[in-house]
Amino acid sequence: NSRVDGLEARFNNFEAGGFSETTTASFGVDMVIGAEDGATSEAVGFGYQMGIGLETSFTGEDALSATIDIGDAAADALALDSTGNVLTLDGLTYTFPVGGATVLVGDNTDISAVYTGACAYSAFTDYMGNCGTGSTVGVGGNGVTAAMSYAFDNGFSLAGGISSTPTSILTDDGADVYGIEAAYSADSYGVSVAYSDDETTTGWGVNGYYAFDAVTLSAGVESVDSGTTAEGFFVGLSFPEVGA
Repeated sequence: NSRVDGLEARFNNFEAGGFSETTTASFGVDMVIGAEDGATSEAVGFGYQMGIGLETSFTGEDALSATIDIGDAAADALALDSTGNVLTLDGLTYTFPVGGATVLVGDNTDISAVYTGACAYSAFTDYMGNCGTGSTVGVGGNGVTAAMSYAFDNGFSLAGGISSTPTSILTDDGADVYGIEAAYSADSYGVSVAYSDDETTTGWGVNGYYAFDAVTLSAGVESVDSGTTAEGFFVGLSFPEVGA
């Protein structure tokens, strides 16, 4: 009995002192009803997506983060995340400082998780949320990811990383994604430039924003070359929240 009591006491102390004060959870839900013009089916549909973010710190300067998603499989045409109504681990990362830089390692994590970016437009779809630069400034990953960022004192920042297939890291059997970004942020404006390479496709992207008194203008342009060149651009306006 004394051994069991001692074990329980130690476990309770570890649980309370090690995680309760440093662990946070955040939740977000998007719901949409609509139809896609020109799709195979133009029927009006309803869909949702929910994200759960968990984060804890061991030293106060590091962060262990997990993202859990769930979405309606019928909502693909509405540009929402679809997991088939099953909770899915969308990313697991550990971020820690090295000198003046920030290092990130994780699984199922985008390289752009360490990017500064310069898109002030808020949207529940990744493409619009990246100001149309989802392949470069918002570059993703192929599984296991290592990335690093450094913020200078004058508003400039530099970041880059690599992501590989977990079972074939940096080999010919796997697929690798490389990305690098440079950004500048000021009080009322910002701009970022990024390059990405996933072995078969290369891309350049630029996005930026400018904040006026009552509205913020965001814009982006991207060029992707996969044997043929595809280009796109985005312009969006953000207004203060009603009643804010």
